[in-house]
Amino acid sequence: MPKKSNVARIRKATESDTWQFRREQLRDGSAWGRWNLDRKQWILRYVGEREDMHAREYLIPLQNMKSSAGMLDSIFQLAGKRWMNPQDLFDLIRALDAIFYPQANLCSWGKDKRLNAPEYLQKRLAA
Repeated sequence: MPKKSNVARIRKATESDTWQFRREQLRDGSAWGRWNLDRKQWILRYVGEREDMHAREYLIPLQNMKSSAGMLDSIFQLAGKRWMNPQDLFDLIRALDAIFYPQANLCSWGKDKRLNAPEYLQKRLAA
């Protein structure tokens, strides 16, 4: 018997590519460590506790994640912050993986792909 995949596939109506989604259900407030998903605003929110943070909150607008380069830019920008610790950075990567499944949708086989993030998020975060 074939092994059941942990991804769901949805064919985009306007393109021949196929989006793949992790089967993990994403709810408003889904959390990965200190990172929380705001489904209504399409934002990934970090709420920190460190006093050396300029602000206690950091927001990543998910509709701007349109390529693997853009996603890496967000990750490495945060990696350079003094207040960002390794666990919180790892949790960010887990969150981005759960939401976008970048290995399948942005950079499979080492090829940079583009993503219509608003259209993708509408389908991925649909109730």
